[in-house]
Amino acid sequence: MTSDAPSTGDIEEAIGQVYRGPLDGFVSRRDALARALRDAGDKDQSAAVKKLRKPSRGAWTLDNLFATDPDAIEHLAGAVKAVVDAQSGRGSMATATRGLRDAANATATAAAKAAEDSGVTADRTTLVPAVLAVVADAAAFGELRRGRLVDIPAGGGLDMLTDPPRLAVSTPAGPSSDEDEPAPLRAGGDLAAVARARKVVERTETAAAEASRAVSAADAGVETANQRVDTAAKELRRAEAEARLAQDQLRDAKREAKTSREKSRKADRDAAAARAHLDRLT
Repeated sequence: MTSDAPSTGDIEEAIGQVYRGPLDGFVSRRDALARALRDAGDKDQSAAVKKLRKPSRGAWTLDNLFATDPDAIEHLAGAVKAVVDAQSGRGSMATATRGLRDAANATATAAAKAAEDSGVTADRTTLVPAVLAVVADAAAFGELRRGRLVDIPAGGGLDMLTDPPRLAVSTPAGPSSDEDEPAPLRAGGDLAAVARARKVVERTETAAAEASRAVSAADAGVETANQRVDTAAKELRRAEAEARLAQDQLRDAKREAKTSREKSRKADRDAAAARAHLDRLT
């Protein structure tokens, strides 16, 4: 690394900025940072940044909430810790589960609003199971608490409110104390719960694909309409030119008809004069 290369803290902040902003600009921001690191002589970091994966739409929606309101994510972390404490016998499990449910709903609502403020439509009802799936996965929740969630785990979901797995407290940059150190995560829920959660993911992905197809169809309709407008405009210009030509021909025809009538009247007068002259002679 050259003397001009950014420090580790600067790189971490720059990576954080890659995950902020519009989803469709993620790749360009990532590649720009990779180029900057490469130009600064840090080829290893450049290669690592280049491998950063673009978040799914659901993951980006939660990352976007972290970018706009990190306290909302920490409130969710507090609810997770309450469940962890209750699972260890420190507190009421019913109260902790209810608190986690409320926090998940609040997080989903805030994330949907933040996305809409950024110009992206988000469905709060699909975000609730997504939030619960994330908090059920210590690694995924750790990524979210850094604003770098890439995928929504295929598990957890609404079933964890009635049968919560063994949760672990995750922190943005690793455990802060022995008490908060993550324990191995025990698989939560049964196979039916996992299947239901996967169906939720499949439905949201199908809806996203259908929306994408609808956008493509709309774009195609706009293109077709533009082509029809262009064609109609050309036909209108051609019709106007033909109308002008027809008007010129009409004027010429009227002029010729007038001249012919004048010649005809003169010929009639000449013929009448000739007959009168003939009568006088006879």
